[in-house]
Amino acid sequence: MFSLVYDIDGRELNDVFWWFKSVAEMKKVITDDDLIALVSDEVFQPTVIWKFGDVQVTCGTLGLSTATVKLIADVGT
Repeated sequence: MFSLVYDIDGRELNDVFWWFKSVAEMKKVITDDDLIALVSDEVFQPTVIWKFGDVQVTCGTLGLSTATVKLIADVGT
């Protein structure tokens, strides 16, 4: 048997608790997997390095289909 231990507080704890209450209203039984998913979604978010800027797609029957994606560096990191 294992123990679920997460060190969260402040806003993150409030967010996780709010999501927990909304899931608990819909389900009779909350499993460890549900708790792990809740904490993972709220606390362990990846660091944003790039942001989506623009996309251009060219396609048709006569030429090679291409897609160009513009990524913008996140200057806040």
